[in-house]
Amino acid sequence: MGYEMSGRDAAEWSIGEFKSHYQSKPVRSFEDLWIWQEARAVVKEVYSDCRKGQPGHEDTSFRDHIQKTAVSMMNNATEGFERGTNTEFARFLEIAKGSAGELRSMYYTAEDMPMIYRAFRTIISLATEG
Repeated sequence: MGYEMSGRDAAEWSIGEFKSHYQSKPVRSFEDLWIWQEARAVVKEVYSDCRKGQPGHEDTSFRDHIQKTAVSMMNNATEGFERGTNTEFARFLEIAKGSAGELRSMYYTAEDMPMIYRAFRTIISLATEG
């Protein structure tokens, strides 16, 4: 899984264990989650890369898909947290991680097809942190 603590995978953690393991300040809402904050930064970068006048704006199908993928990362972290159970939180974080991988893959496509030039390396590093 990649998210292991004391020999247990993420689905076995309590929400409190996850929070204390990955954050130093208390979490009262999904906005306090560092993973949500990082995903939000990625969304801003993706939308910036795809705004009018940028090469990423021209291919509307690619633009729509990459934007939805970025938002999916943020929304899945939110939904998992709001469901309130350890199992659901872990499951939705795994889905968010899958979306991060999809986003990285799409930026490789953009690099290969010169659609999006700026911030390629920035997005890759933001989507792989953690």
